Amino acid sequence: MIGQTVSHYKILEKLGGGGMGVVYRAEDTRLGRHVALKFLPEQFAQNRQALERFQREARAASALNHPNICVIFDIGDHEGRPFIVMEFLEGHTLRHFLQDGPLSADQLLEFALQISEALDAAHSRGILHRDIKPDNVFVTTSGHIKLLDFGLAKLLELNPEGAHNTAPGPLTAAGMAVGTPYYMSPDQLLDRELDDRSDVFSLGVLLYEMATGTRPFKGSDLSALFNEILNKVPTFPTQLNPGLPKGLGQVLNKALEKDRKLRHQSAKELIADLMRVKRQAHLPSSPASVNEKAHKPSIAVLPFVNMSADPDNEYFSDGLAEELINALTQLKGLDVAARTSAFNFKGADQSISEIGRRLSVDTILEGSVRKAGKRLRITAQLINTADGYHIWSERYDREMEDIFELQDEITRKIVDKLRVNLTEDSQELLVKRYTKNVEAYNLYLKGRYHLNQRTEQNILKAIDCLEQAVLKDSGYALPHAGLAEAYILLNIDCPILICDRDPAEMVSKAKQAAQKAIELDDSCAEAHVALALIFFRLDWNWERAEQEFRHALERNQSLATAHHQYAMFLASVSRFDEAIAEIRKAYELDPLSPIIGTAVGRILHFARRFDEAIDQCLRTSELNPQFPGAHFDSGLAYFAKGMHLEARAAFERLASIPGDPKRGLMELAWVHSSLGERDEAFELVDKLRELSPGILPRVPLALLHAGLGDLDQAFELLEEGYAQRDSNLLYLGCEPLFDHLREDPRFADLLRRMNLEPRMASS
Repeated sequence: MIGQTVSHYKILEKLGGGGMGVVYRAEDTRLGRHVALKFLPEQFAQNRQALERFQREARAASALNHPNICVIFDIGDHEGRPFIVMEFLEGHTLRHFLQDGPLSADQLLEFALQISEALDAAHSRGILHRDIKPDNVFVTTSGHIKLLDFGLAKLLELNPEGAHNTAPGPLTAAGMAVGTPYYMSPDQLLDRELDDRSDVFSLGVLLYEMATGTRPFKGSDLSALFNEILNKVPTFPTQLNPGLPKGLGQVLNKALEKDRKLRHQSAKELIADLMRVKRQAHLPSSPASVNEKAHKPSIAVLPFVNMSADPDNEYFSDGLAEELINALTQLKGLDVAARTSAFNFKGADQSISEIGRRLSVDTILEGSVRKAGKRLRITAQLINTADGYHIWSERYDREMEDIFELQDEITRKIVDKLRVNLTEDSQELLVKRYTKNVEAYNLYLKGRYHLNQRTEQNILKAIDCLEQAVLKDSGYALPHAGLAEAYILLNIDCPILICDRDPAEMVSKAKQAAQKAIELDDSCAEAHVALALIFFRLDWNWERAEQEFRHALERNQSLATAHHQYAMFLASVSRFDEAIAEIRKAYELDPLSPIIGTAVGRILHFARRFDEAIDQCLRTSELNPQFPGAHFDSGLAYFAKGMHLEARAAFERLASIPGDPKRGLMELAWVHSSLGERDEAFELVDKLRELSPGILPRVPLALLHAGLGDLDQAFELLEEGYAQRDSNLLYLGCEPLFDHLREDPRFADLLRRMNLEPRMASS
């Protein structure tokens, strides 16, 4: 079937096959992404009643939305053969990892928790798996677990002839209950009505194999195997692997109880047991980084809930959490989840254990704020992610003037409860007091709140609040740093937005604000990042920019923004290996940030690793469908590959996001120009001019004219951009979309004048 198009899926290659069907990698030509197509066995298509049941229950399975469950996008039929469309994954099944024996303790517990979380999410929706086995557990290239074929065993209800391909040597029998024999529960064998506990038993079998390198039940034929599952007590796991974490053997035995009343009653109960084992485990000393990570306390501060009568006070509850994150980040003995990743769970209905696992932290700080005038009521609670129990909680009734002392008190409680060793320079005050003026502080929090929304309207509100904060206390460094960031965002941060403000004015204001912040407090890493961005994106002073980025990282190695922006700088001068290393650091610090996730894709695009760039952007857009950057960058990579239809689909998704009617129009004009559709391209440009009375950015327009073959016009626009220090020119030296112009002497001359000529790339 390779090369055929089924519905709107173009089949590219065969990935594998077995009794449950054949799987292909395909391209979704409408949405411009790779997917996996699983064609179900031919004998299944003959049963109309089963087909109807399949469609009904596949819809239920497709509703599962969990990071550890392979997503079902669509179902269809091709020439009488039903198929499922799933997310495309790169990596190996767990079977691959078990070939060399038992897993290491840390890997075992991490995989076990992710699989259990997936089961818990499905069980909460009333969906059982019924076929837990190594072949249905996928480990992605990033080490992330995805559970495959959720509910498919029930959906198919096939005669198991050929349905069980567990190596070595499948055990099958006509009329046998669905499920791979080695991993079946007693409940399945006895043909009882199944519930969550059946999946728990099958998972217990799998975990036993992961822990010991062998299955607990191994009968030589079906009769012997079934007898062992129903009657035999497996060898205690530590007899086979003495190095297992303390308590894990008892957890596995409980999961493998024959009597389901004595078994874990839910996946959630199994998760709690596994988390306790993980908390108490002494992991192997190799590799050292894993051992150090296991013993270093870690925390995520979730946004505090606004309990005030006025919903506009949300800025204060968010700001309080953000200030605590900033204070805790300064402690070298504590790992702190970045703000963007922690705030990703704002209002989310997810368990503490799942949040802890996704953020890789042992503890969660959450709380609430009730603000009435100058009176505050704040509750704070520190929770262990392993079992959900409170480590500490307290309620504070204070005046607004006490807010700094209150933040310091909460921080010290956390330090005490997590037994973090303080260095000498952090003994006196954990929460740095940048101002004594409570009004200025309040205005700063409002400004940060609006700045974090990242829309043009909110950035303007942020500027107003931050300027008022400066008027209240001109010696307050943080509002100056915030103003520098706001002016940069307005003018140069996002190439998707078209700004009609005077760039020279924005440059001047940004530079003044950043320099003032550093003058007031040289230790403010954010101010050094802002100044670095000005040297990089406004002044094109590469040496000073790199100095300031390094100054920022010297002051705060945990600042994901510093790593992110430094990576973009390194990419602009074609130092791709360094850029990828830096953006990976930013991604590790802030894994759920859509901005950083997209930046990973952008830098891979600059490095001409287009397929990796597309996959990264698609992962980001699946987590954040309304985030425009991911659609923009996936469109760029498709466009660079010459996949114009896929690029158009990505840019159409970009244009469909509410909020900015200008968004996506220029990019769609590029596609038309590349297809030779000049009139259609300039219709979109005219529409842009109607929506934006200011001057359109020269660089995107230059790309449009270059696509139409108007090279003289393209270079005239690039020269205008150069004269006005258009920040879109920064990536001229590395952007693949300009590759067809690189042989033109005018292009080489422009790079030379910007100090971006090829020699810079090797420095």
